[in-house]
Amino acid sequence: MQCPDSETSISFTSRLWRLAGLLFSLVLLALLLNALDLDALRRMTAGVPAASLLLALLVYLLLNFFRTLRFQVLLDAGAPALTALWPVVLVHNLMVRLMPFKTGEFAWLLLLRRHFDQSVGAGLGSLLGARLFELLIVLLIGGAALVQGSDRFDENRGALTLVLAGVFLLCLAGLVSAGWWLRQLRLRLPQRGNFSRRLAAALPALEDSLARLRQPRTFLFTLLLSCLTWSSSVCFNLVLLAALGIHGLPLLVGVISITMLVEALPVASISGLGVIEGGWTFGLVSLAGLEPGAAVATGFFLHACQLLAATLCGLVGWLWLRRLPRMEPAL
Repeated sequence: MQCPDSETSISFTSRLWRLAGLLFSLVLLALLLNALDLDALRRMTAGVPAASLLLALLVYLLLNFFRTLRFQVLLDAGAPALTALWPVVLVHNLMVRLMPFKTGEFAWLLLLRRHFDQSVGAGLGSLLGARLFELLIVLLIGGAALVQGSDRFDENRGALTLVLAGVFLLCLAGLVSAGWWLRQLRLRLPQRGNFSRRLAAALPALEDSLARLRQPRTFLFTLLLSCLTWSSSVCFNLVLLAALGIHGLPLLVGVISITMLVEALPVASISGLGVIEGGWTFGLVSLAGLEPGAAVATGFFLHACQLLAATLCGLVGWLWLRRLPRMEPAL
């Protein structure tokens, strides 16, 4: 008799969390719009060379190519061919960028099921593994670049480097043991209520996906490809920042990593509006020394370029998918 109430409570908490996150992002967006330097934004939009935009688009396409290779490694033996999986990754990336409340992540599960008859657990395992490795790389390399590049950390640079190394080792241990922890959760999960039964049914495949991270080949290839996706994402933004006349390594790498970390936070928003610009503004003002109005304009410009690149690549992926045969689900 308690299971329906429990599921209702989970649903209510989820809606409340989304509402709180949406209000936060809207308030943040309003504050940023109030500080926005419109003249600076117009100059940025009109003054960026077309060659820089084209180069950034090619880097963005390369970024999704590395993501596709990483998903192939995480899906292991059941992975589709590269030419079939790449358009799915492009469409999924578009959904993640455009759909509100991070609901675009579910597109990965649906696309894998529709086109390749992959289970929900396998799709969720590959997605979770990719996101965890991305977070690991952002924390390690981005944090190290920030600590080494900013004068604010001169006095505590050694201690912060040790903290980063400790966080990296903890995250590494968590990744390797994720399958074991999920198994313990499944064994202790009450088999009552529709939600609990659906979750228990999906967990074994998810366990298998995460357990494969303990295999040296899978772990090392996923780590390498995560470094390449992170590097491509950094290069995409560095190309645009250089076109705006903003330079400085490794400090800008740290600023970009701050924005990546903010973007990964589970904050409900509409296409990341307000949250992503807020991350750029914080990093560019506090670390790069830009004026607030110019920093806000830069944040809006960079986010707009990201959405444009995701849209163009996503449309290419959608047209590509239409030419591929759809696999019928197994009975």
